Amino acid sequence: MEMKTYLNESFKSKGLLRWTFMPLNVFIAPMKFYSKQGQDYLYKQMVIKACEEWERASMGRVRFVLVDNLLSSNINVEWRRIDRKALGHCKFSFDATNRLYGAEVSIGLSDGVMCQRYMAEEEVYHTILHEIGHALGLGHSPYDTDIMYTPHKYGVVSLSPRDKTSIQWLYKLEQGTSVANLSSKYKIGSNNPDEIITKVILQNNPSEFEQVKNSLSPSVPKKDLLTEQTNIADLKKYNLAIQNIQLSDNVKRYLGKPIEKKID
Repeated sequence: MEMKTYLNESFKSKGLLRWTFMPLNVFIAPMKFYSKQGQDYLYKQMVIKACEEWERASMGRVRFVLVDNLLSSNINVEWRRIDRKALGHCKFSFDATNRLYGAEVSIGLSDGVMCQRYMAEEEVYHTILHEIGHALGLGHSPYDTDIMYTPHKYGVVSLSPRDKTSIQWLYKLEQGTSVANLSSKYKIGSNNPDEIITKVILQNNPSEFEQVKNSLSPSVPKKDLLTEQTNIADLKKYNLAIQNIQLSDNVKRYLGKPIEKKID
């Protein structure tokens, strides 16, 4: 069964890890690459666009505010030279109760020809979207159509339906909740949070086939069927009553039937 979410990595040993307050203050560090300084505005707008896309996907559960002071930020976005291990990084800060209170996002950039394909604007935007997703508490997705899939999937430059469903459920569930709590709440036996959520979604949203099948089923209320059965039973009783009627002599003469004489 294909899962509707990928929240398994968001459940830590002490429960679900996410922010407990909104809005989140975001600081975007100035461009420190000499060759990229003229594009500082472009990259800053990419971060703003990525934040807005996650806001819309969360259906209002996530909100960001841009700040110009690093000390007042919850999420710090900085630029660094690209390395071989990853195109971006996100480092969390959270307390003993799994409440996030800080995130450091690093976006890799390069001046070299070797990484020219990655340096296309849409691919840099992919990395920014991906890392902001981590900063919100999302882990990696096993599906390559999702922005949170790893390794970097070229051509994926927007949030998928599963990305949107995942962020909505991440902030719909109570911070710190365990998989056992989730299983008990929805009465679905499983130790996989994504399996539980997927089954809940499928229960609440019948498939297209089931919807069509239900629309074609005879819409005869049970009450009408019961009434019909009662009417048939009454008709049978009426027929039996007619068969037992004794006709008088006058009626028999009228109908031309022979009159039976009783012999005492």
